[in-house]
Amino acid sequence: MASQPDTPPTREEAQRLIAQVRKENGGISPEHEALLKENCPDVLEALQNVRRKLGSATKTLATNLYSKDTRFLYELIQNAEDNQYCVWTTPFLNFILYPDKIVIDSNENGFTSLNFKAICSTGESTKTNVQGYVGEKGIGFKSVFKVAKKVHIQSGVFSFSFVYTRDSDDDGLGMVTPLSEPYEDLPANVRTRMTLTLLRPEDFMQRAADLSNLPDTLLLFLSKIRSINVRICSSANTITTVHYKHVRGSDNLEKILKSIKTYDGTTSIQTKLFLVTRRVIRNLPFDPARKHTNQATIILAFPVDVNDTPILENQHVFAYLPLRRVGFKVCTSLLQIIEENLSSAHDIITSGDPAVDEVMMFALDSLLQLPAFLMLIIG
Repeated sequence: MASQPDTPPTREEAQRLIAQVRKENGGISPEHEALLKENCPDVLEALQNVRRKLGSATKTLATNLYSKDTRFLYELIQNAEDNQYCVWTTPFLNFILYPDKIVIDSNENGFTSLNFKAICSTGESTKTNVQGYVGEKGIGFKSVFKVAKKVHIQSGVFSFSFVYTRDSDDDGLGMVTPLSEPYEDLPANVRTRMTLTLLRPEDFMQRAADLSNLPDTLLLFLSKIRSINVRICSSANTITTVHYKHVRGSDNLEKILKSIKTYDGTTSIQTKLFLVTRRVIRNLPFDPARKHTNQATIILAFPVDVNDTPILENQHVFAYLPLRRVGFKVCTSLLQIIEENLSSAHDIITSGDPAVDEVMMFALDSLLQLPAFLMLIIG
């Protein structure tokens, strides 16, 4: 596949860019660090002090980014949604959990130089004005260090890693200082692989539960990723697979399938139906948090049964990522940036915003076309 305009044409040039960014961020190779430690310990100490001061902001950001360890999964899913794919391929995202690591594979086109530089920063983004491009590689990606102490990324011509241990006296710049890594042989259809070395392997069961219980409604709010595959390998002979799939039908009815196959061969399939309404809201006022676009999408998804009867139960609110269940009987996605405190989504939805009112009225019109809904109102 031909390289993208912003991508180094060879692995050698990619490695030179990795070395350049490492030096720009104050990093030195392990070999040079050992040399300084032996011959110039005072110089090494001075360098470490400077890195510690510069890294404090990055470390604070990663610590406060999200309150729950599970947020890193949603960030990785959203980054996969944001990436570019060849038009003739079906985007996929695979998670494989091992006792000591998580491997994430996708068939995105591969990192560009801009992608690489963004992931090595704390505030830059390659976000464009294309609606739906929601991830911040430079910021949200740092949430992986809630659960990982090392992240190896091989994407296109790039192969590099970040090393950082949470709750240590690490200076924090390990999260933005890339280290060159040997290239691995990837499956033919995999263009990007991320390998997270787990910080606490003893939390394996918690990580398995997180991957097995992703909010399946998340797929309703993604436009590229239609399926997510999970393999949980507790041992060579004990493997559980979980497959999430989004199927669009007619008349705004959409289906979410979740199949689970356990190590003993038992398979279970869950099916959920939703009446989905999407509306693009244009000419939004300027907001520094979404400075590359003046429009957003609001999506409402009403759970129904096979007879089109609404199912009344609390649902998640999404703002790119699932936030929390706040008592609404409809899955709601507000595709706009919610700064710092993601729990503010509740205030946005209950503030009587005209855009939300408009989508609610359109959704109500769609619901009124369902005989079962009419009977529910009349009855």
